[in-house]
Amino acid sequence: MAIYEIASFVFYDNRSHNYCNCVKINVMPSGVLKNLVRKITKPKLSQFDSFYECCDESNRCIYQLLHPDTKTILYESDISILFNFLITNGYTINTSITKIMKDKSKNLLFYVED
Repeated sequence: MAIYEIASFVFYDNRSHNYCNCVKINVMPSGVLKNLVRKITKPKLSQFDSFYECCDESNRCIYQLLHPDTKTILYESDISILFNFLITNGYTINTSITKIMKDKSKNLLFYVED
């Protein structure tokens, strides 16, 4: 069994030229959820952002979640679609851990386990 952190992050969408709240997962998951994840370079929100201050390469990448039907960006406003996908495919939302950790991270949405 594995536990995954699902959180939001700000992303600049080049197609719409808008900033949006998207959804990410902390690590590459197992099972069918893996099909909804793509590894992207952490987006710069401004020309002054720099991600090369830290030696840890993992700080430069994000595992972005995709919409189950269209395989496009999953927006935070579409979180109910992700819930439906997770529950339908046997994943469990861990409300206990989510409650404990909610105060630690403002971007945390929930924890899920397979």
